[in-house]
Amino acid sequence: MAKNLFKELYSIDNLQLAFKRLQTAQDRIYKSYYRDLFIAYEISKDENLKNLSFRLKGHSFNPKEPVRVYLPKSSGLQRTISILNLDDIIVYQAMANVLFDKFIKDRELVEDKTVFSNVFNEKESIYFFRDWKESYKKFKEKIKYFYKNKLRWVAHFDLAAYFDTISQDNLKNLISLKSQEDYKGLLGECLNRWSSHKVSKDIKQGIPQGPLPSSFFSEIYLLNIDLKLQNKDIKYVRFVDDIKIFGNSKQEVLRGVILLDRLCKEIGLIPQGKKYEIIKAESLTEAIGKDASLTIEEKDQILKSGDESVEIFKKAFLGEHMDISAVKYMLLTLGQNAKVRRIVLGNLNRRPELVDFFVFYLEQFSDDLKLGEFIYKNVIKKPSPYEYVEGRYWDLLSKLKLSESYRKEALKLAIFKLTLKVNRDNYALKIGLYKFLITISAKSVIKFLMREGSALVQALAMTSINPESLSNEEYLSLLNNLKLRSSYEPTLIGIYKLYLSLKFDVLKNFVPSSEKDYSMVIKNSLGKKEIVDPIGQILKSKYFVSYFNKWAVIFGKTYKDANEQLNSAINNWFSNRDAWMGYMDSFNALLTRKLIGLLSKKITNVRHPKIVDKDGNLLDYGIILNNNCIESKYNLKILEPFFAFHNRRNNIPISHEIDKKTGKTTKRLSNFEQRKFKNDLRIAYEEIIRIVSLF
Repeated sequence: MAKNLFKELYSIDNLQLAFKRLQTAQDRIYKSYYRDLFIAYEISKDENLKNLSFRLKGHSFNPKEPVRVYLPKSSGLQRTISILNLDDIIVYQAMANVLFDKFIKDRELVEDKTVFSNVFNEKESIYFFRDWKESYKKFKEKIKYFYKNKLRWVAHFDLAAYFDTISQDNLKNLISLKSQEDYKGLLGECLNRWSSHKVSKDIKQGIPQGPLPSSFFSEIYLLNIDLKLQNKDIKYVRFVDDIKIFGNSKQEVLRGVILLDRLCKEIGLIPQGKKYEIIKAESLTEAIGKDASLTIEEKDQILKSGDESVEIFKKAFLGEHMDISAVKYMLLTLGQNAKVRRIVLGNLNRRPELVDFFVFYLEQFSDDLKLGEFIYKNVIKKPSPYEYVEGRYWDLLSKLKLSESYRKEALKLAIFKLTLKVNRDNYALKIGLYKFLITISAKSVIKFLMREGSALVQALAMTSINPESLSNEEYLSLLNNLKLRSSYEPTLIGIYKLYLSLKFDVLKNFVPSSEKDYSMVIKNSLGKKEIVDPIGQILKSKYFVSYFNKWAVIFGKTYKDANEQLNSAINNWFSNRDAWMGYMDSFNALLTRKLIGLLSKKITNVRHPKIVDKDGNLLDYGIILNNNCIESKYNLKILEPFFAFHNRRNNIPISHEIDKKTGKTTKRLSNFEQRKFKNDLRIAYEEIIRIVSLF
């Protein structure tokens, strides 16, 4: 029997493992966005993950739109990086975790033989992949093996916009052609929301770049190609989308390229024409091509070289072909050096693809007043055309010293840039501006943060707030404003900062919004734990009903069935209105029986409608409504909408072909009718909440 992937997905153990794997991910730049969020989430991690599990199980989890930033590449183009909400990235990793068993056997056939990227770790390891640097070393060793065995002809093959061109439907079909519908449905919904295709959500193409699990899904997407090329005995090696084919002759290599090209196009991938070439390698360096990593020996040599390393660094910026790997490593490891700093300052806007490494290096000089002035005059006032680069340098400026005059001028400029409509969606720039402003003058930025549209941008900005600012009235107003958002990240960071500053008096009096705190992360963090109610969340988000977390009191043991009916209705809202009506009528029927049963126990001085016949058998829903409820005028505010809804449901084609009363052909539910019924049901549900809340 096939495993239930959806059930495994929402298991507490799997969510715990997902969170640990995100914390141990190797991409330090991407992970830096989440550093404080991960720590803050751990204040009540177990309760948070338990509630997330309830929401997944109850189908009330909804992925959110990510923040997209655009990193410059050496080509001059940009790479889209998607920053997901915290719940979203945990769920995404959890979805990747449960596919391990399905693909591990086939992956083992190619790992460390032809495929060297994102090599799977042990199933329960908190490290999702093995160290990429070790895998890349093996990649180069395999190329060296081919070269030494006289396979000097090599094709360098790359894929254009690889992550953006992955077909979501093809990816889901790799998981299962027929089964696992709950899992595949959630995966499709998430990927469609998170992909970089912001204009249309009907494209169903692409996976988000940046998150750790995307590397996993990109690998399984190419797995069938890996296996077919290996079975054809093609001398083939791959590291992510960097592919090389070796042979004794150009024709032999070309046959492999033709097969690879066809296999890629069959699944919607596009070869990068400009980067494709077949050459006869005259050296091992030519066979390897563009190097993505240094060997341990090369790193050791740099560390031991001292002044020679500085000369290597200097020459790298003078030559046409820069050794990017060496430059990045030196920027991460070299200490303060006047020559290196001078080279970096001369290339800040010339080499935008190195901005993160430049910033990392220059942060060492945070006490240098002249550096702050240089950055402001030569970089901030003459900004890069890349909004990511400008944002990173504003972030750097927030960590450097400035004279009072420059501080005032920079403050004025930052506020001006925040007010420009053209920067509304330039999230990377806004994050940098906010971090600068919140460091320099927290009061001046709070009113802008309150109006910020992106909760993630708010959260990332608030990581830079100074402890001294936490007692300001403006900060407390901001915190009360943030709690009204449906995304908990900025409020969580605010609470985390208060914990760090020991502001327990503020925390004690902080009351989160019950209407917005669906995840319960905020209440958990404050020690005010509460049970998540997926039915209440679905009715709130889809029908605009007041949030009520006591639906389990009404449904009892049938809660799961009611939840399934409601979820099935929501899934058919747009695609099949008649099916929506059928599922909602079943939900209402179950709700009616349970509500009458509950009220019969709680209110004994009123004659309640019968839900069973004299023999103890359940009465049909229609009989309950007709004979007991409507005629006895039993809470018409609830039952009249249910009665009208049920009657219309009996007159749609999926229920009856002919209307029994009129003899006419039944008609499908119209869009207008659906919207009207939705509003009528909302009123009925609000009345149910009012009544049950009295107990």
